[in-house]
Amino acid sequence: MEKFFSGSYTRQGFRIRSLLETLFFLGICLLINYLFFREDMGFLGAFLHPFWIIIILIPIRYGLAEGLVTAFCAGSCYYLFAIILTSDYNLTYPLLFILTAGILGENRDVLDRRYNRAEARLETMSGQLEGYKKRELAYQDTLDHFERTIAVQFSDTMDMFKELSTAKDMSPEEMKEYLLTLVKKFLEADACAYFEIIDNSCYKIYDGNRKGASREIYPL
Repeated sequence: MEKFFSGSYTRQGFRIRSLLETLFFLGICLLINYLFFREDMGFLGAFLHPFWIIIILIPIRYGLAEGLVTAFCAGSCYYLFAIILTSDYNLTYPLLFILTAGILGENRDVLDRRYNRAEARLETMSGQLEGYKKRELAYQDTLDHFERTIAVQFSDTMDMFKELSTAKDMSPEEMKEYLLTLVKKFLEADACAYFEIIDNSCYKIYDGNRKGASREIYPL
């Protein structure tokens, strides 16, 4: 039964397969009627007419349009037998066929539309979720980068403090050159210099790329 009710949930126009199934079922019913129940041709005297089987199943499987066509075919077949065999022009059974098929088929179409809306919403939410996952990965990569940078900088800071602790016995001139060496080492500077102001009127330069201070004194 699961295979019977499975299928595409999108409307594809009228599906000819439903008409073929209807004609095949009606043909089987009439063949059984002719072979085994000739005294009741058309099953006009049956308490529960066998045409109800296809009237119920086709609209449940395919929808409103296919169900109405099936009901029209079954109703026409029933009505022809009623006119030919009993001259009964009562349209009760054909109308009941059409009404039942219409209700069941419309319910199927309503469920199809709800399914399509839910599927479209699910696809939209899946796309949004995929975007959120990509952002989360980007944020995680950035966070990892920051953590590595902080760890490296913390390690460099500790190393710098250790280096500075060894400079306590140096002379002022050695200390100035040593500070420039540390700057180049830990900050990876290509060039650095130290400016020493003398008497607020002039200054001299300690270049980190050469040993000792510049001999020249520059006015402020």
